[in-house]
Amino acid sequence: MSKKSAFFVTPIGQENSAERDRSDKILEYVLSPALGESFELVRADHVTSIGSINHDIIERLVNSDLVIADLTGTNANVMYEIGIRHSFNLPIVQIAQKGQKLPFDLGTERTIFFDLTDIREVEVAKRTLLATVNTAMSQSYSGPVDRTLKRSAVFPKDRTIAEAIETLSEKIEDVETSIQSMLVFDVAVDAKLSEGDAERLRHVYDILSSVRPYEAERMFDTLRRLSQSK
Repeated sequence: MSKKSAFFVTPIGQENSAERDRSDKILEYVLSPALGESFELVRADHVTSIGSINHDIIERLVNSDLVIADLTGTNANVMYEIGIRHSFNLPIVQIAQKGQKLPFDLGTERTIFFDLTDIREVEVAKRTLLATVNTAMSQSYSGPVDRTLKRSAVFPKDRTIAEAIETLSEKIEDVETSIQSMLVFDVAVDAKLSEGDAERLRHVYDILSSVRPYEAERMFDTLRRLSQSK
C-alpha cells in the first residue's frame, strides 16, 4: 500500500540553530515513529525540485494529504502556511511546545502540547498524534473556515481552482458595476444617497478597481505555473 503524503510545517531556522534542532528532533522522535509507516514525511528544506520555493511550498500545502504544523515560537511563515491550508479546508494537525501561548485564532483549534525534553511526554504525544491523525483522515474534516462559512474559503471540493478564481473575479466585477451604476445614478437624478454614502461607495469602488486586476493576474500566474508543473 502506497504511503500518503504529509507536509511538516515548522520553523526551520539556520543550520545548528535552536529552531533547526527542534524541527529535526520532532521529525526523528515524534513524527517518524508515529506516522512513518503510513505517511511520507516532507519538510520544506527537504524539497529538491528546481524553481520557486514559495511555489513548491504552496503546492504541497494544497496537495498533501496531511499537514502537521508546529506552532512553537508562532513563526510568521508557519502562521501564513496554516492560513493557506485552512482556506482549502484540508486536514491539519497542530502541535506545540508545552507552555507555548498561541494567537487567539489558532488557540481555539485543538493543539497537541508536549515537552520535547521529557521522554514520557514525547511518548504520550506520539500516541495522541496518531489518534488525532487517524480521526482527521477517516472522518469528514472541517476546519475553522468551513465551520464558520459552511464552505471552503477558496472553492468547494467539486470545483477547480480556475473555476473558483473566475467566479470570484466575476463577482467582484459585478460589485464594481453595481457601485458605479449607483454613483452615476446618484449624480444624474439626485438619488437618495447622502454625500457620505456616495463617498464611501466611491472609496469601495476605487479599492476594487485598483486591487482586482493585480490580484487576479497573480492568481492566474500561479495557476499557470501549477499546470505546467504537472
